[in-house]
Amino acid sequence: MHRKTGILIILVGVLIILLTVLIKLFDSEKKNGAESLSSENAEKSTTFGFVGGYGDKPVGTEAETEAMTEEPTAGEDVELYGTVYPYDTQQIDISGTAVDDLDYLIDRLTKLTMLNKIDMCDCGLSNETMEELTKRFPDVKFVWKVTLGLWTIRTDCVAFSTLKDGTITYRLTNDDVKVLKYCTDMVALDLGHNRVTDISFLQYMPKLRILILVDNRVEGYDDVYISDLSWLRYTPELRYLEFFVGSVSDISFLYDLPNLVDLNISYNPISEVEYLMKLPKIERLYLEHTLLTEEDYELLRQTYPDAQIVYYGEGSVDQGWREHERYFAMIDMYHNNYVNELFLD
Repeated sequence: MHRKTGILIILVGVLIILLTVLIKLFDSEKKNGAESLSSENAEKSTTFGFVGGYGDKPVGTEAETEAMTEEPTAGEDVELYGTVYPYDTQQIDISGTAVDDLDYLIDRLTKLTMLNKIDMCDCGLSNETMEELTKRFPDVKFVWKVTLGLWTIRTDCVAFSTLKDGTITYRLTNDDVKVLKYCTDMVALDLGHNRVTDISFLQYMPKLRILILVDNRVEGYDDVYISDLSWLRYTPELRYLEFFVGSVSDISFLYDLPNLVDLNISYNPISEVEYLMKLPKIERLYLEHTLLTEEDYELLRQTYPDAQIVYYGEGSVDQGWREHERYFAMIDMYHNNYVNELFLD
């Protein structure tokens, strides 16, 4: 009996030892498997660049990974009227090319996403069509030619004058000058001795520095002159302004012209001196034959002690008005279509 009990105890002990060995072997295999899996994942991470994290997705192949890291494909070159332009072209000149298919042009311009200027002079399109193109492509500067009376100019011109010397008798009309609204780069404009009384186009000329509106008569009359200059409020950069010989009485717009240096308002029914009191840069002020009083004249002299103020005289341009360096610079600008530094900041 005691012998059987001893054998049973020995068997139980052997079983316990065997179970302990098996448990240790199982734990070892599990650990090795986890380490192997971790090593494999690390290798994949190094190979394909996948590091995990919110929104990241593992890549299945190395080729797919390279595709993800390549630079974006550049735009394609664009053919336009027989010339191939790189997709990133910024300026194009197709002047003289007949544009018969507007849809074709629009399609090509749409693909030139970096274009900022195109010269379309003499392409056969109307002003209205060109205006629609400018609205469709607001970031592109369209340049074409417009005709006003006897003169034809480019819409990117910066200086225009009829340069009347007595041999030209034609006077521009309000209908003639409507096209000036397309000349948004204009810096110097001379419309003297015409029949222009509607100057609403000035609202499109924020760069204007010089303006001459002398002797502009109402169409159909020889003794009724331009009277409304309120549109000048859109030209705050004006330096040089002539509108002598007119019917202007309201000069309140001068409050919006703080940069004026030369101002000739002679031969106009002007009586309100207060609008002349806020011209901090004025150097020359001509006001012959106005309704301003001698007291007004003295007040202006005290306000601008360093300026040339002409109250007495005859002829509007006497006493050196046209004998000044800025006048000669202005005439040169009209002849050569450029901006003289004397009229820049």
